[in-house]
Parts: sequence; structure tokens; C-alpha cells
Amino acid sequence: MFNDWKRLKKAEEQIAEHERKLKALDMEFSALYDKVRTMIAKWAKRIERAQNEMEEAEGGAGEGVDAAAPCSDGLTPKQRQINAEIQARRRRGPNGLLPG
Repeated sequence: MFNDWKRLKKAEEQIAEHERKLKALDMEFSALYDKVRTMIAKWAKRIERAQNEMEEAEGGAGEGVDAAAPCSDGLTPKQRQINAEIQARRRRGPNGLLPG
């Protein structure tokens, strides 16, 4: 009879431990699910923005020169200006002096 109580107590402890592990796994799954859902939402927004930008660029192409429309090199005038500024900073070197 005493042996039966030990086995029962041991079984109850094992069940309690399994319940704790199951709760921990459930919490971990919930956190992972939230992260994946957030990441997918960000991807969807990026895709939507890219599609909108492409539609705007295609729609504005027939209406004269659009400041946001890419030119033959694939860059907009603003992007070309920024690129030129970056190249100028690179030519100046780390101390603001021309290499030489």
C-alpha cells in the first residue's frame, strides 16, 4: 500500500512537470507566432509600397518629365544627386582632404 502511494505521487509529479513544459512550449509558440505575423505584415507593406511606386512611375511616364521617374541609368534625379554627394565625400577622404 505504501508503494502504491509512492507511485501515485511520482505520477502526479510527472504530470505536473509535463504541464509546466507544455505551458512553456505554448508561450514560446505564441511569441514565435507573433514575430512571424509581424514580419509577414512588414513584407506585405513593403510589397504594397513597391507596387504603388511602380504604378505611380508608370502612370507619370506619359505626362512629361516626372521628378520621381527613373532615367536611363535607373536612378531618379534625386537619387543621382545623392549619389554625386556620396562620391564627392568619398573623394575627399577620411579627413576631408583630397587624397594625393
